[in-house]
Amino acid sequence: MSELMLVFWLLIVVVGLLISALGSGLETGFYSLNPVRLRVMEHQGVKAARQLAHYVITPTAFLATLLIINNAGAKMATHAAAVLLKTRDLTEWQVVGFDALIMMPLLFVFAETLPKDLFSAHADRLVYPFVRPLVVMIRVCRWSGLLPLLIGTSGLFMRAIGIRNSNVAMNPRRYFHTLIKEGVGHGLISDDQSAIVQRILELGGRTVEDEMVSWANVITIGMNEPPMRLWELAHQTSRSRFPVVDDGGQVAGVLDIGDVLIYERDQCPPVKTLMTSFATIEAATPLREGLAKLQRESVSLAIVGTQDRPVGLVTLKDLVEPITGELASW
Repeated sequence: MSELMLVFWLLIVVVGLLISALGSGLETGFYSLNPVRLRVMEHQGVKAARQLAHYVITPTAFLATLLIINNAGAKMATHAAAVLLKTRDLTEWQVVGFDALIMMPLLFVFAETLPKDLFSAHADRLVYPFVRPLVVMIRVCRWSGLLPLLIGTSGLFMRAIGIRNSNVAMNPRRYFHTLIKEGVGHGLISDDQSAIVQRILELGGRTVEDEMVSWANVITIGMNEPPMRLWELAHQTSRSRFPVVDDGGQVAGVLDIGDVLIYERDQCPPVKTLMTSFATIEAATPLREGLAKLQRESVSLAIVGTQDRPVGLVTLKDLVEPITGELASW
């Protein structure tokens, strides 16, 4: 082989690696794009952003073309390397060994790992310049029949194994997370405000039961308790409200210890005249609904369960803290 041909095939190896790297890097960059910036650029009339926004909603053709590019580049590199090796009078098994020991690690490092890391870290800077050439490639692949063949084969395989192939728009929760992150980065939202929003987004599966105090750990007051007992409770615990139970253990009301301490000990009225009505709430009630119920009924404490079968106690503070964080005083 002449030196010119040697250089030519070496260039094919390098170009193949670069093409394969570009395909894998753009795929990762596509998934790592900042959706808020994409939406802003789309509204500003940036052509690349408008084209990319379309493929974010229906990504199949975009990703399939990147797959074709990635594999075409890898095939170019390995084929050119095989041509070069044949000039060295190597056996077929030696060529296979070279592919396994040299070309595969090269492709893994330079055509997969490094470009994926690079495009993941700088997606918003690196992806947009390649959008227009990629749109052209999508059209070429579609006109040549490669794209319909790949998408059709993939769809048939997914149906065969019971997976529905669907194009899903960007997840609204992810979009909102990114929007908050952008707001913090630009100083529009404080870290504390961001933390509150993040906690609100995490409330989805939490219920009143997750925040309540188990009834076994609840301090109760008997309806006929002497006043001295009330002053002892005021010194023993920081809680200010206690459920009042009758002789049968049923909840009869709620006592605010503050209503007791305004009297002298020897002038304190009976518990049953100081206690107030209470609200009940089911343990499985979603936390947000429980919070809304307490606010709607203007109460700061609720019995979880029923009057005769309480399972716990929950306060407005208990339901607010998953949103605000720990409150030192209430």
